[in-house]
Amino acid sequence: MALNEYSRTGMGGEKGGRTFARFFTEEVVDPVASAAAGRPIYRSEERVELINPGDLLNKPVLRVSQLTDEQREQFKTVYAQFKKGEEQSHEGTPIDQWPVLNRAQIRELKAKEIYTVEQCAGLSDLGIQQIGMGGRAIRDLARAYLDEAQRMALLTKTTHMNEMYEAKVAAQDRQIEELKLIVEQLHRQSQVQMAMPNAVSGYTPMPTPEDMQKQAMASFAAHGGGSSLDSLEAPVKRRGRPPNVAREPAQMEG
Repeated sequence: MALNEYSRTGMGGEKGGRTFARFFTEEVVDPVASAAAGRPIYRSEERVELINPGDLLNKPVLRVSQLTDEQREQFKTVYAQFKKGEEQSHEGTPIDQWPVLNRAQIRELKAKEIYTVEQCAGLSDLGIQQIGMGGRAIRDLARAYLDEAQRMALLTKTTHMNEMYEAKVAAQDRQIEELKLIVEQLHRQSQVQMAMPNAVSGYTPMPTPEDMQKQAMASFAAHGGGSSLDSLEAPVKRRGRPPNVAREPAQMEG
């Protein structure tokens, strides 16, 4: 938590919850350049004013280069606004938006470098003394306001998480119902298919060549095993010499 944010740690003490920075540019004399030119030469230098809300007596001004690494990290947002030429804001809830204060009180607090409710809650005892009467009451009211805001934020977060959980459960219930309908539809389709005649059971496969050969042999055996050519008659043999056959010459004896 940044040092310019309110926290319960260090409340009313000298640490945490108060310090903020205001960056600005200041024209300073450059002694080396002035000596060389024989006249005053100025250069722009970035400065930072460290402010404790309510404490107008202690506002040290440093060169930006003198800030520690921790301070650079702490004030990096405000420094970026300064470099862009933007108005340097204060992190937290502006006292202008705090209904506890009236216009006169708001102007008085701003005159004492107090701009947010968090800065009011983090006021030191010295800051309260410089505010005068009502300073302690302002700090207590600011702390109560922030505590209540924190409780409300936690309640809102919890409510939102519950709503998200209920929405997730409702979505899962819808998915389960949809799956039930799909399963029921698939079951009905399977019942209809089981009731229909089985097209595969009435299918007669085509005989293979081996089956056809076996059937032919079985038919042959059933008809006595004979051939259909056996019923043909042999031709009638004639006596004498066959026509157009030349006689062989008689062989000479001796």
